[in-house]
Amino acid sequence: MKEFIVKEREDFRLVGKVSSCLKPEGLRSLELINECLNDRGEVTDRSTYNFFLTKQEIQQLCQNLIND
Repeated sequence: MKEFIVKEREDFRLVGKVSSCLKPEGLRSLELINECLNDRGEVTDRSTYNFFLTKQEIQQLCQNLIND
């Protein structure tokens, strides 16, 4: 599993996680985790969004996000 921070501020953090699915072959699980933080940096609320995409679909998503 690959985990990375997409964006982090004092009151907010967006974490991404990507892992390969066992079946069907070639499918990946993409999780985007939105965390709200209090003034001590503790997580007060968390929302997780999960998508099952192929590598090509993830690449297309990235291209669409950066192209105007």
